[in-house]
Amino acid sequence: MSGTTSDPSVKPAPPKPHPPKPSTTTANWRTALLIAAVLAALLIALNIADVVVTIVNDSFYQFESGGGSLDLSLASSYLSAFVGSVFNFWIPLAAGVFLSLKFISPVSSQLSIAAVLLRGLLATAVGAVLAQIAVLITTFLGGLSLTGPIFGATFPQVISGQQGLDFFYRLSSVLPTALHNAPTVVLVVILGWLWMRRVPLKSAN
Repeated sequence: MSGTTSDPSVKPAPPKPHPPKPSTTTANWRTALLIAAVLAALLIALNIADVVVTIVNDSFYQFESGGGSLDLSLASSYLSAFVGSVFNFWIPLAAGVFLSLKFISPVSSQLSIAAVLLRGLLATAVGAVLAQIAVLITTFLGGLSLTGPIFGATFPQVISGQQGLDFFYRLSSVLPTALHNAPTVVLVVILGWLWMRRVPLKSAN
């Protein structure tokens, strides 16, 4: 009788270990940092375009009103405000998104699109809170004027209670800030999620 029989004394060879797959979650700090960096670059690019459009519109207004030339001081004020907002608002917002994706609610390639949307919204909220805190700290430090007598008008904004009002204003601005930036943040998070889903396919080729 012909056929194949297995010898029980012969043990099958152990399976070969699979090579480790690349990380497909934002719990990996490099992945979270990449998504946050793309977000910061996109936000800065959008605001550069906004500043350029504003300066061009002001230039046309100057020509139409008979000014004849661009007001360089006005353009300089736009540019200085933009540079300040980059370091005082947009980078802190992206840093908050990084903290959320890395530590609070990471995004992985196994998640559903609904879960990714929710985590993107959470990252937006964390980024908005951190951005408003950064603005609050900046305005507080700016109010610490060291001119004048020590116990006179040394800290005019602090003594007048301006900082307390600014704190409540920034607190009430968290929700509008989150709503305004939610589409951009969620878009970048979804693109990062799609990229993470393609990483194993690329590594297998």
